[in-house]
Amino acid sequence: MLIMVLDVGNTTTDIGLYKGDELSLRFHLSTNPLRPPAEYMALLQGLFAAHGINRGSVKGAALSSVVPPAEETIIETCRTYLNCVPLLISSRLDLGFKTLYEAPQMLGADRLANTAGALAKYGKPAIVVDLGTATKCEALSAAGEHLGGLIAPGVGISLDALAQRAAKLPRIDLRGAGDQVIARNTTDAIRSGVIHGTCSLVDGLVRKIKKEMGEPHPTVIATGGYAYILENRSAEVKIIDDRLTLDGIYFLYQRNKAATI
Repeated sequence: MLIMVLDVGNTTTDIGLYKGDELSLRFHLSTNPLRPPAEYMALLQGLFAAHGINRGSVKGAALSSVVPPAEETIIETCRTYLNCVPLLISSRLDLGFKTLYEAPQMLGADRLANTAGALAKYGKPAIVVDLGTATKCEALSAAGEHLGGLIAPGVGISLDALAQRAAKLPRIDLRGAGDQVIARNTTDAIRSGVIHGTCSLVDGLVRKIKKEMGEPHPTVIATGGYAYILENRSAEVKIIDDRLTLDGIYFLYQRNKAATI
C-alpha cells in the first residue's frame, strides 16, 4: 500500500510515495494550475510506470498547496483516477501542536507541514527556514507551540526579478557557485549576491528569532528547493533537510487519516 503526498508550491510540485512510513519514491512536476485532471493523471501514470508502480496500489493521499487552482485539479485527479480523497493540510486538522497565529486559517499549509515535520523529526525548540520562491521561517517553542514566523522575498523571486527587470542580467543557475564573495564576471556576481545575501539574511533572522524566543540553542533546520545554498555557508543553520515538508505532510496524514475515510 502506498500513500501519495503532494507539496504544491508556486513553481514546483514535490510528490512522494510512502510505503510503511518510508519515502520510497520522489519526483517533481512543474506547478501548472491550468493542467486538467486527465493530463495530470497521465503525467503521474508515466512516472508510476517508469518505476513499476500500479496506480491501484495508491490507497491514500495528502495535499499541501499554496496554489488553489492546482489544488482543485489534484483533488479531482485523486477522486477520479485513484479512488481516494486527499487529506488537505490546514489549521483545522489535529496538528500535534498549538499555533499562536492570530488567524490560523491564514497560515499556509506548507508552513504547517514544516512545523509538524520539525516537531516529529527534531523535537523542540526549533526554527525552520524554508528557501523557495519565498523565504519563510517558523518558530517552535520548547513548550511545543508554533509561535509564528515570517515571510520574505525568496531566492526564486530574487532571480526572477533580476532577469525580468534588469535587461542585461541573465537568469542563472546557482549550483556550482564558489564561496568567494567578490566576483569578476556578471554570472558569478549574481550568484554571489543571491547566495551570500541569502545566507546573511537567514543568519540575521535566525539570531533575531532566537532572541525573541528566549531560546539560545533551538535546532535550526533548512528546507526547500534552495536550502542547499546554506550548506557550509550559514553560521546558524546546522541541518539541511530537503524532504522536511513532505515528511511533515505525511506525519499529518497519519495523525488525521481517519478524516479521509
